[in-house]
Amino acid sequence: KISEIVFSEPVPFIYERLGERYKHFFIDEFQDTSVLQWMNLLPLLDNSLAEGNFNMVVGDGKQAIYRFRNGEIEQFVRLPKLVDKTNNPINLEREQSLKRNFLGLELKKNYRSRQNVVEFNNDLFTYISETILPQNCREIYQNPRQEINKEKPRGFVSIDFLEKNINAEVSFEDATHYRILEIIYRQIELGFEYKDIAILCRGNKESSYIANYLAKNAIPVVSSESLLLAYSPSVSFLIACMKLIHDQDNGILREEIKRFLSNEKRREEVADEEVAVAVAVAGEEEVADEEVAVAGAVAVAGEKEVAGAVKEMDLFDKATLSRLSKFPVYDLCEELISIFDLNDEIDPYIHYFLDKVFEFTSKHNTATVDFIDWWEDKKEKLSLVIPEETNAVRIMTIHKAKGLEFPVVIFPYANEKLKISENIFWISNEDENISKLPFLMLPAIKGALEKTDYYPYYQNEENKSFLDLTNVLYVVMTRAVDSLYVISEKPKDKETVEDSDKSKMHFMLSAFLMHSGTWSDEQINYSFGEETQQSAESDVVRQKSYKLEKAISRDWRKHALISKRAPEIWDIDDPNRNRQWGNLVHTVLSKIKYLEDKDAVLDKFYLEGYFDKDEKKKLSGKIDKVFNNQLVRLFFTKGVEIKNEAEILLPDGKSYRPDRIVLDGKKAVVIDYKTGKSSEYHKKQLDNYASLLIDMGYEVDKKYLIYIDDEVEVVEV
Repeated sequence: KISEIVFSEPVPFIYERLGERYKHFFIDEFQDTSVLQWMNLLPLLDNSLAEGNFNMVVGDGKQAIYRFRNGEIEQFVRLPKLVDKTNNPINLEREQSLKRNFLGLELKKNYRSRQNVVEFNNDLFTYISETILPQNCREIYQNPRQEINKEKPRGFVSIDFLEKNINAEVSFEDATHYRILEIIYRQIELGFEYKDIAILCRGNKESSYIANYLAKNAIPVVSSESLLLAYSPSVSFLIACMKLIHDQDNGILREEIKRFLSNEKRREEVADEEVAVAVAVAGEEEVADEEVAVAGAVAVAGEKEVAGAVKEMDLFDKATLSRLSKFPVYDLCEELISIFDLNDEIDPYIHYFLDKVFEFTSKHNTATVDFIDWWEDKKEKLSLVIPEETNAVRIMTIHKAKGLEFPVVIFPYANEKLKISENIFWISNEDENISKLPFLMLPAIKGALEKTDYYPYYQNEENKSFLDLTNVLYVVMTRAVDSLYVISEKPKDKETVEDSDKSKMHFMLSAFLMHSGTWSDEQINYSFGEETQQSAESDVVRQKSYKLEKAISRDWRKHALISKRAPEIWDIDDPNRNRQWGNLVHTVLSKIKYLEDKDAVLDKFYLEGYFDKDEKKKLSGKIDKVFNNQLVRLFFTKGVEIKNEAEILLPDGKSYRPDRIVLDGKKAVVIDYKTGKSSEYHKKQLDNYASLLIDMGYEVDKKYLIYIDDEVEVVEV
């Protein structure tokens, strides 16, 4: 929509207004800008340049890794020319404006990495650009060499080539993981901290595998995927319980809950086995009867199994699910956490999840079903927020690491192959034999197009995909400050510079080493420079922190009573009535339509904190006393239409609200609840309600005042 306006007007109104406020524009990461984005931004720059203002565009074509999001690198390479002018005279004028004001500067100095890291990358990408890259892609890597920062000497680069299939017992993945662990241990010896180390992967799948492996080996890890709340078993369990409450016959949810409970039970059993062994060992020295000690530990484990089974059965019970369905969503989470002892240990995922539940209820409502819908929409974005000073190894994708730097970078699985980004090609039809089709949709498959006139489209896409692969390698190789470790796959014996498939990362690396004369078929590790010793001194100020040992969670209703609607329940002017419960009974009755609704309404008021369990029992007895009146029971029997506290709005803006209207067609019975002594005012008020209903076309059959105190009295007016 914006583009249509931009193309049709020299100075679109929307940009004219922006131009009055902003005089200078800075566009960063320009190599990832799409054609449409650039065309839409041009009027801003054109207007600014016309006023003689300074503007800046910054980018690096070697870091263009967002072509899958329509990033067009050619726009950056061709500046100040426009790649897609669409023969539009307005854009032709804008191009001339860019040419008149263009000054291209190449920033060559590398301020990030140490000397040996910069020199290695200079040699590697110079070789790739001159030897491996397709001819029409070499312009971007025309001069990739960067100047070294003399203030950052030394630096270290290591490349490992592991066998793809080492043996039946050790896979390539296992060997990669073990090598990562070795590198991390070595960095700690050199004085680095865990937080100084980043592991960069191509995708989330590899990141997840590495995170799990390191966690099992007691290495603290932070990864974007592992920090997602949705990946926490405890959070997933709470969500499954919420869904089951509203979909009680869902077998998948039941199995998911059972699996979680059985896993928790196994975890407890393992702990109990350790306790049993410890008791048995101690028994050799301190306990006379060893068998009794072991039996006691086993008995404890058995009790926990029974407890777990009871929990499972209790959750699936219809009455339990019905009771839980009445909880507001935050209270429901607290209740589930308490029932299943999820607060026995500190779980940051549960704490942060509760924060999000509270945030939702503050902005929206307390309904569980609405929260579930919100969660399904947001769950892939909600993750723990980890402080920068957290001492843990960072694991992230290469795309997320773009623009960042780390003292030590580990790049595993450096054996990715070229992948064609497009699945299909949309091509303007110029074939006269197919005149009815303005466009052709062709498969992006080499075999399907190789012997056709459309093969150049595939070749062009293949070359761009090769450039994408090279750019990904460039981004990851230039993130390191001190040390860079690459773990790749060893090429097959038959692969040489001449006959190998060049569209593989490990070929690029091995071909470079062959070219430099350092390659050996027997060698698996190649290192350049010296390992950097990190200074033990640090200028980082460590903040004192307190670690919670156990989450605190308890039923707040036992400690605080909060009334959301105090004026409607408590009569501040007459405390005696508060003690007689008249107003409270009045309010509860106003929410009950039929006799069968009593328990559900009382549960709702209880869960919202209006009263505690003992007061709820007392109030239930009082309402039963009201319903014991045979005349009152008639007003709460199904078969008639009920209007509780229905507002009657008059033309002059005044409004009235009878407590209860019972409708049978056009016949109406008006009821009002009162406390205290009978009064003529009460009768006049009821007569007024009746008069209003008559004006609305109803026939008022009966009018009743129900007095609620120690005794229940029904007065017909």
